[in-house]
Amino acid sequence: MRRSGRHSLFRLAIEDWVRHAFILSDSGRGKVLRFDADGKLVWECDAPNSYDCQLLANGNVAFACRVQGRDRGVREVTPDRKVVWEYKATGEVFACQRLADGNTLVGECTNARLVEVAPDGKLAKELKVKCKAAGHGCMRMARKTTAGTYMVGHPGDRMVREYSAAGEVLREIPAPGPAYGVQLLDNGNVVFSCAHFVIEVDKAGKEVWRLSDKEVPEVGPKWLACIARLPNGNTVVGNWLGHGQEGGMALT
Repeated sequence: MRRSGRHSLFRLAIEDWVRHAFILSDSGRGKVLRFDADGKLVWECDAPNSYDCQLLANGNVAFACRVQGRDRGVREVTPDRKVVWEYKATGEVFACQRLADGNTLVGECTNARLVEVAPDGKLAKELKVKCKAAGHGCMRMARKTTAGTYMVGHPGDRMVREYSAAGEVLREIPAPGPAYGVQLLDNGNVVFSCAHFVIEVDKAGKEVWRLSDKEVPEVGPKWLACIARLPNGNTVVGNWLGHGQEGGMALT
């Protein structure tokens, strides 16, 4: 999405859309998918119940998924789909992030905690998150920032929280819906998604930009979920098509 003003309308013809190569977790198909800039599928891997993924610098792909029975975790696979690293957790896991030091951040939703897992599989750090109740609504996207803090979307609480390295709540940002994706920007602002909106707030919590699903009927919005603010200022938004709504557009 291009940004132009506080409450902009995005009426873009197809030929005006910015196209990217991208990777995504498709929870409906149970796969991680890579597409080139022309929208051609170039790689896929089985990943049941996957909601987060990352293309690593070595060409491998890390993703959260169901690993055994009802329990989930994180896997790293090579381009030929060989599993070279795996972390198993109890309950639901929706978030993962390979960190600069080689550890992997895992958002254990059911257990209401963030963990950093070392390459040898041992826990390097554990941080309990704040939520009204542990379980499915506890958290979705979780990211460690360059400042060493943690940004977490809490759908059940309808809240975005930033935690210190010690687990203290540094700030809380109320969301007008189940908070899902979240990103701390270089200027200190926070952009987050919450079902029907993507919102950016400044350091004081004041809203400075908003996208409503009603502004982009061309993409058939169902649930604005994962987000990524790009270096050029545009924002990539994932349009989640779960709960039997598969068949529409997934990204915009």
